[in-house]
Amino acid sequence: MTAADSADHKPERINRRRLVLYLLGTPLFFVLSVFLPAGTWAWPKGWLFLGVLSVTGALGAWCIWRVNPELYAARINPHRGTKPWDRLLVGLAIPAMLAIFPVAALDDGRFHWLPVPWWVCGVGYVLFLAGMGVVTWAEAVNKFFGVLPASLHESSRLIC
Repeated sequence: MTAADSADHKPERINRRRLVLYLLGTPLFFVLSVFLPAGTWAWPKGWLFLGVLSVTGALGAWCIWRVNPELYAARINPHRGTKPWDRLLVGLAIPAMLAIFPVAALDDGRFHWLPVPWWVCGVGYVLFLAGMGVVTWAEAVNKFFGVLPASLHESSRLIC
């Protein structure tokens, strides 16, 4: 990419409809996937989890938005030219990751299969926060984190 190309590059606009659906649907999904399987709203570890997840997600999103706002456009907007193996990988990985929430709720909130002491949860939250910090930092400092370089992005639009 030359200097003239980068001067002509306009940031990708965010699909506002998809953003609103994401912002409304994500919290609803987490609440339902945690408390429906738990069978109760009175589950302190579930509320703690949602609180920590919400606060760290909001802080991370705010940091990334300030430093690398194009990352949101690249993730929210659909893109043509995605490889079939990439779609398959994402199609398998995302449901597997999202299954963790209802399984944990069934385990700790409803059936108590493997009771976990609070101190173990504390260690888990420390590790979670450290991981979120590293990922947020990587997304903030690497402008190509999850984003195609502008020249490839533009050529993929022309091809499709």
